[in-house]
Amino acid sequence: MYTRCSVLKQVVRHFITPSSANRFIRFQSSATQNAVNNFRESSSTTNNRSNSGDIFLDLTTEYNRKRFVQSDLVVNAIKNINNSISERLSLLILTAAARSVHHVTPEKRVELLEEAWKTLNDQKVRLTTRHYETYLSGLNENGFIFDADYYLKLIDSEQIQASPRLYSLLLTQYCREGNTDRAQKFLKMLKERNVSIDEDIFAALIVCQLKLGNDKGANDIIQIMKERGLQPTISTYKEILTALISEHKLEQFEYYFGQMESQQRQSSSSTVYIDAHFVVILLGQCISYKERPIFDLLLNTLKELDHGRMPNNLFNLAIQCVTNGWHESAIELLQMQTEMDGTEDADSPYQGIHGRHWVLFFRQLLDNNEPHLMDTYLDLTMQKNLIPLDGILRVLYTSSQNDHRVALDYLERGQELRHPMRTNYFYPLLLKAYSSETSQNWTDEDRLRLFRLLDRLTMPIESVTYSRLLQQSFHQYYQNKFTPLLDMLAKNNLQSILDRICRLLLNDIRRNTLHLSVVQQIAPYFRLNTRARQEEFARYLFSTMTNTSTNTNEENAGQTSTTSTNDLTPVFQFIDSISKDLLNDIPMLKYDLYLQLLRLSAHQRRTDLTTRLAEQCIQEDIKLGGSMNEIDLSTGYALPRDVVEQLARYKPGELSWKEKLSTIDLQKTTLPTLEQIYQEAKQDGRYPFDLQQRLLNVYIKKKSTEQAFAILHEINSNRQKIESPILHRLFNLVTVKMEDQNDTTKADHQNNLKYLCDLYDKSYGLANLPTELTFRLAHMSLLSGDQENAIKIVSNKINTDLNDEILHYLVQFLQLNSSVLTSDGLISIGNLFLNFRINESVRKFWNLFFDILLEKTSPQDVVQYYSDAIRENSNVPYLHLFELLISKDELNRLQDIVDIAILQHGARNVLHDLGFSLIQSGKIKQAEKIFQTPWLKARNDRINLHSLFFSDSNNLDALINAIKLTRSLPEVDQNNYLHHVAVRLDRSDVIDWICKEIQENQVQLDIRIKKFLNAHLLSKGLDPLNIEAQEHRQRNDENLAAFDDTASVQEQPKMIQVRADQCELISNDDDVQLTTNIFLQSRRFCNSAHFPEENTRQVFISGRLVDYTTRCERSISKADIEIIHIQSGYLPICRELHHTNSRGYYSLSTLVTIPLSGQLFLRVTSPGYETILRKITIPSSQKKQKNIFLKFQLVMTLSPVRVEQQKEQRMDSIVDTLMSQMTLEEKIGQLNLVTVGFDVTGPIVSENVDENIRKGRIGGVFNTFTPKAVRGLQELAINHTRLKIPLIFGYDVIHGHRTIFPISLGMSTTWDMALIETSARIAAQEATADALNWVFSPMVDIARDPRWGRISEGAGEDSWLGSQIAAAMVRGYQGSDLTRSNTVMACLKHFGLYGGAEGGRDYNTVDMSRITMYQSFLPPYHAAVEAGVGSVMTSFNEIDSIPASANRWLLQDLLREQWKFNGFVVTDYTAINEMTEHGIGDLQEVSARALNAGVDMDMVGEGFLTTLQKSLQDGKVIESTINQACRRILEAKYKLGLFDDPYRYCDESRPETDIFTNENRLAARDFARRSFILLKTDRRTLPLARSNSIIALIGPLANDRRNLIGSWSAAGDWRQSVSVREGIMKLVGNQTQVLYAKGSNIIEDPYILQQLNAHGGEIEIDQQSSQQLIDEAVDIAKKSDVVVAVVGESQGMTGEAASRADIGLPECQKRLLQALFDTGKPVVIVLMNGRPMTLTWEHQYAAAILETWFAGTEAGNAIAEVLFGFYNPAGKLTTTFPRHVGQIPLYYNSKNTGRPFNATQFTEKYKSRYLDVPNDPLYPFGYGLSYTTFEFGQISGDKSELRGDSDRLTVRVPIRNTGAYGGEEVIQLYISDPAASVTRAVRELKNFKKIFLRAQQSEEVTFVITTNDLKFYNTNLDYVWEEGDFIIHVGPDSVNTQSVRVKWLK
Repeated sequence: MYTRCSVLKQVVRHFITPSSANRFIRFQSSATQNAVNNFRESSSTTNNRSNSGDIFLDLTTEYNRKRFVQSDLVVNAIKNINNSISERLSLLILTAAARSVHHVTPEKRVELLEEAWKTLNDQKVRLTTRHYETYLSGLNENGFIFDADYYLKLIDSEQIQASPRLYSLLLTQYCREGNTDRAQKFLKMLKERNVSIDEDIFAALIVCQLKLGNDKGANDIIQIMKERGLQPTISTYKEILTALISEHKLEQFEYYFGQMESQQRQSSSSTVYIDAHFVVILLGQCISYKERPIFDLLLNTLKELDHGRMPNNLFNLAIQCVTNGWHESAIELLQMQTEMDGTEDADSPYQGIHGRHWVLFFRQLLDNNEPHLMDTYLDLTMQKNLIPLDGILRVLYTSSQNDHRVALDYLERGQELRHPMRTNYFYPLLLKAYSSETSQNWTDEDRLRLFRLLDRLTMPIESVTYSRLLQQSFHQYYQNKFTPLLDMLAKNNLQSILDRICRLLLNDIRRNTLHLSVVQQIAPYFRLNTRARQEEFARYLFSTMTNTSTNTNEENAGQTSTTSTNDLTPVFQFIDSISKDLLNDIPMLKYDLYLQLLRLSAHQRRTDLTTRLAEQCIQEDIKLGGSMNEIDLSTGYALPRDVVEQLARYKPGELSWKEKLSTIDLQKTTLPTLEQIYQEAKQDGRYPFDLQQRLLNVYIKKKSTEQAFAILHEINSNRQKIESPILHRLFNLVTVKMEDQNDTTKADHQNNLKYLCDLYDKSYGLANLPTELTFRLAHMSLLSGDQENAIKIVSNKINTDLNDEILHYLVQFLQLNSSVLTSDGLISIGNLFLNFRINESVRKFWNLFFDILLEKTSPQDVVQYYSDAIRENSNVPYLHLFELLISKDELNRLQDIVDIAILQHGARNVLHDLGFSLIQSGKIKQAEKIFQTPWLKARNDRINLHSLFFSDSNNLDALINAIKLTRSLPEVDQNNYLHHVAVRLDRSDVIDWICKEIQENQVQLDIRIKKFLNAHLLSKGLDPLNIEAQEHRQRNDENLAAFDDTASVQEQPKMIQVRADQCELISNDDDVQLTTNIFLQSRRFCNSAHFPEENTRQVFISGRLVDYTTRCERSISKADIEIIHIQSGYLPICRELHHTNSRGYYSLSTLVTIPLSGQLFLRVTSPGYETILRKITIPSSQKKQKNIFLKFQLVMTLSPVRVEQQKEQRMDSIVDTLMSQMTLEEKIGQLNLVTVGFDVTGPIVSENVDENIRKGRIGGVFNTFTPKAVRGLQELAINHTRLKIPLIFGYDVIHGHRTIFPISLGMSTTWDMALIETSARIAAQEATADALNWVFSPMVDIARDPRWGRISEGAGEDSWLGSQIAAAMVRGYQGSDLTRSNTVMACLKHFGLYGGAEGGRDYNTVDMSRITMYQSFLPPYHAAVEAGVGSVMTSFNEIDSIPASANRWLLQDLLREQWKFNGFVVTDYTAINEMTEHGIGDLQEVSARALNAGVDMDMVGEGFLTTLQKSLQDGKVIESTINQACRRILEAKYKLGLFDDPYRYCDESRPETDIFTNENRLAARDFARRSFILLKTDRRTLPLARSNSIIALIGPLANDRRNLIGSWSAAGDWRQSVSVREGIMKLVGNQTQVLYAKGSNIIEDPYILQQLNAHGGEIEIDQQSSQQLIDEAVDIAKKSDVVVAVVGESQGMTGEAASRADIGLPECQKRLLQALFDTGKPVVIVLMNGRPMTLTWEHQYAAAILETWFAGTEAGNAIAEVLFGFYNPAGKLTTTFPRHVGQIPLYYNSKNTGRPFNATQFTEKYKSRYLDVPNDPLYPFGYGLSYTTFEFGQISGDKSELRGDSDRLTVRVPIRNTGAYGGEEVIQLYISDPAASVTRAVRELKNFKKIFLRAQQSEEVTFVITTNDLKFYNTNLDYVWEEGDFIIHVGPDSVNTQSVRVKWLK
């Protein structure tokens, strides 16, 4: 080895340059340092050749690596040329100088080439033909004209060996010189010399022809080449195209370039290939000759080529483009160069702007003294969505210029463009701002600009960077006087940077780098009014105190700790000083700080500090708590009782504020008492929310604004959410106060209003403010002079949802503020309505708008606005404008309006409306002219006088004129109009005329009008009208007016008006028993014959129907009102139907008999509303009257269906609006689910999460919880994204969140659906308190193979029972309202058939028939969908050879179309990526297939995120599919209420009250007890004796906590769980002697142990040997009365990826059990496991076996209670326990074979059986024993033969508890179908009942069976039942049953 190393070193020394040798030696790890030093010494003696060799090596390396080099390398290489240089190296120098020098112009290249050539000649280097070819070619390429004759002479003199290439270069040069004669002679000379003309010479000939402008000649030469068998080569075309570029011939260039492409396509072996290198060469020529059109053509070609093959000198072209002023092209070249190089900076914040080229580019601009171009390029790149901030800043920070303002300018521009900011952008500037060398160049304004930029960062200044780089200069600059800086930041509202600097300074104080006095400067700016800030500030102070105490102890080691704590006096003094300074703002600050310090000292067990703080509090008379107990809890019982008593506010026996509050009624207690209690609570540092709300309500009621807002501030500071109605009342109070002219505190009210707006906007959004308050707020803004804000408020409200209510208040707003609004403000509001369709309400707005606009501007301006508006919305009404301009006599402007309107609406419509406007204004002559126009003659029969009547009913003159005008017009019926005019006549001068008109036209009039007119005629002595009058049934004037559609509001003074304070819902009478059948029958009896003539009364009922949801302001016009007469016994007599009018008024009548022989009801129905059913009671005071008048104001509310429809409509509106604004990338981002946080549940973890959230590339996050963590990510989505779409947060909450319940398999064995639903409800409560809103549960996979680890997560093997459990879990999680903050969206998993994995191996293939799917595996999924589950997770397995995540039949046909699922589908962890391993495509392919199949969200894999855009371009997916997936995600977020409040789940107060509570733990204990199954009992051993016995508690799980909570235990902490030993000791430890020994390890197999511990198993092997552990256990077993052996699996042996081939106990535990059995003592086995196990041997020898699964947090307590008989176990198996693993799969509802095995004839051979074990299981499905015994009586059915779907079978069985204990039994019902069209299971569970019976108690259990229980899936997959015989089985399990046989026919 040493020899070889020495030889290699010699090789390096002689043939490699020193720098290379050094690199070599650094990698020789075996070489000693001496060898390294010796080598370097010898290297230093090398001659200059080595140095030059190093230069040449660098040149060669750079050229070979990049194909371009820096000019300084070429210059150095030229300087080191000597006569010994090799030919290869000299050619390389010439080539590099000619073609590959970076950053330089062609002139510079020629200069370098000439220098190199001169140096080669000077050094007398031997020059070959290749040298000349390279040299001349370089001159030629760079556009240099050389003397061709000179080189021809050298050839003639044989100084150069001629070559075709050399001849072609000379010929080309002649052509370039334009010397065509010389070129001809040259060709002739070549012919004479018999020089073979190759492609190069032909190229030169072609160039000559092109130079001469002879295109035909050039084509002829090409043809000659082809005839000679020569094809134009790439070199040929290069010469041709270069010549065309120099001649600026675009058309010819396109022709020859097309020839190249054609030649390339025709032959794959063609030598002509257009690649990027070729195009780049031509681009360089274009730049040299400034040929822009051809350059653009070539640049487009370059973009289409493979960038992976792109040359590395695009940057050089970009620099040359700058010199030509081609700036946009330079940017495009830089983009391509950067894309080709790849991303060098992984943290680059923006697309396309990274890499060294941008830095070099901008540095080149600076070096060329062209910094002004940086702005030009910045503007151009911004247009291309590129912001090269990285490159600019790097140049500025590394350049020699020191003007920091330039960098600040660019940073500000970047922020304006929303460029992502990074902290490393700012550190160079921070260093300059405070460095002693450069700080004098900075002004305070400059620093303020810098801090404004920093303020927008999440972490403005990092602690490590600050302490390492900035701290010292920062302190020196401010000289410990930081107040000016902090004040500047506070005044400019730079809160983020202010908080950060405060924290950094506090940290410096804690580290003793700043004096303690600085605390006083910081405190006023640290926002100490919140509890969180007080806690944080106290931690800093406590750290300072701890350091002070520690330092003093070190200095005075011999003194006591009391002495050290005396040095805390400065801290106390500063606390006192700070508290005084902030007394007005934070009166309780001193109390809060001392309380926090005491808690911290107690938590840190610093008794000395605790005592010292207590003494200080006593000294300053600070009371730290209400009661002594509170202080003890705060101080950890560290203080003496006398000290605690002095610190307590209340002495023993005194009521604290809490006790007072608990004893009073808040609604009845006086205000002074409430205030006193509240002040006491505040002294305690507590702010009871209920009391605050009550006080706030009282203050609002008393209109005490100052007190109300004081309490409001306190509520908000404690982060409590105030209900919106309270805030509405506050808005009302403040705005009323502001309008009070006598109120002198308007400034305070303005501040209060601003605060209220900010609070409401944060809590609910100002857009949700009631309409009235919104416009009142806008009104206030106008009064305060802020018109811009007022317009903004109005605009936001109008744009949310324009309706009649908004229009109503808008009109009032305009009327009220018309004098204040400017014309610009008014026009801004008008412009909002250009997007709305015209209806009556919008028309009223436009009328008022034009009225006000005309007042504020001139008629000409109004015409101009109308002209502009009608271009946007052609339906802007013009009729009112006609009236306005006619009234103003602006006929010229009227003509303008008419002309504009005619262009949009046509002459007929406009002139028709103009005519009526003239009629209304009394301009009859002008109107006559209009009506005589040709356009209107054909329409005279359709003139609508009725519309005129409604437009102005009081203008009688206009009406009469219109009637006169149209009298002669054909087909105009004037009767109706005369009638309406007559109704409103109040002028006697026209009555005569109208009477005449009515008489002549025989107009029918209402009787009232006729009487009025007749009275007028009679008064003048004239005859009355001789016409018929219309008779009405309703004689009551009030009722007539109420029912009159045309009556104005003024003419309805007696109508029923429902005031807002009377708006109460009408409740139905409880005693009304009217069925639909009664209503139907009542129609037949509605006959007046039922009513006798005598004793009848006419009942008139009138009123109005109003809508409750609009505060009774909107009427209900479409309604049926029925009067129903019912005889006694509810026999119908009559039903009369009436309707409301268009204003919601109704008036109806009916006949009744007195006294009433039956009952009278009023029934009101309206589409979309709840039905009202009221009993009509006739007042006794009116029974004697002939006509009885009753009034009912009926208030109706929307029906649940209508409410749901409205919710759906609102959701659709929000989602539609949002999606219309989303980009494609943002839509795809919503489909991306990432993992980040506290837990890892899959193979990979997401990266760049924060950055992707900001970019809108993430839709949801899982594995993150706690309000603080979730709020941080949610704030990124809300505050830093464009559309502020909230995130959804999910987690695997499987069997509890923090409080862990038994595993799901254990919960299923309770057979208690209410209990299972409750467990999900508690889990949802805890999960939402931890800020989660989505749980990946329930798992409903049916599993028949216990080898599969995930059987622990499901509900067992039966699909019917699994369906019941699935539905219960969904109901528990989601509740009845998903928007509530304590419900979560459930996620059904794993869809589908995941539990059917072959061999029980996780993720394995699933292959089964469709009938088996539908009958046995799919029902639980369907049940969860029917229960309304919000989301579905796909499974990993394949179905029909297609993975589930790409299976369209599964996700689309079955899930969405058959089952009507309307939620969203999410994959399992990286399931899309894993489909590539299934072999169905690459990531792009499988992602597209998943989306097309129906997947909406990709979990972690980011396949959608990275490939869907390309798949869309490739046509693999369509955009509508992406839109649909995005919509489903957004709808889920809407259903969770996240759009209304993204932080609804981030309440930091909830974890203390809702998580791991005592109630939840008690529930967990109860769930655990009910899940235990007694598998075996000898009826003697269990339950154990509670006293006077010795128990040996043995087993590896007896004293274990880690494994109790099982797998998938979410956020549960196993340290909080209770072990079996702890549970037993707590329960009977004082009465019974409990001996303990471990006995064995859980497992000792090293292979399995290594796997488990690699993934958090935490299994420790005991230091004792296995035999020692067993011996210890045997010793205590022999001393005991009974042995309790706690054995089983570890939590890691079940769950995901935890399949086992052997499902028995581990061997080490079996050896322990064998030793215990050998002692002869009764052994009780307590099993902890997550699957059915093979326990045949254990069953044989154990006295009892108790299956406890993994029982959760309270497992130990629950097991102890069951073992000692405090609870009688009642669980029943939901999975089969096999005798041997070879029986698997083994399940109860299997099918018969053609040769079924009969156990009584076990010797028969040809039967379906095993030879070595029985067929039957050890413990069957449904099995479970009890401490008592139950006896089943004879089963009976009420029928033996049934027929049809409507028939029912009732089965009864008596049950008796025959034992000595009370207990529960699950009575199970199974059905067999012996003969069907397809084979059926031997029996199937169809129902069960769980009952409790006391000892010796009996009960008869009844089941009702319908045909639904008989149904199954046939071969067509129809769910049917078939007639025939059926066997009904009832029993305690699936085997031990009684049967009854029935026949059921169709």
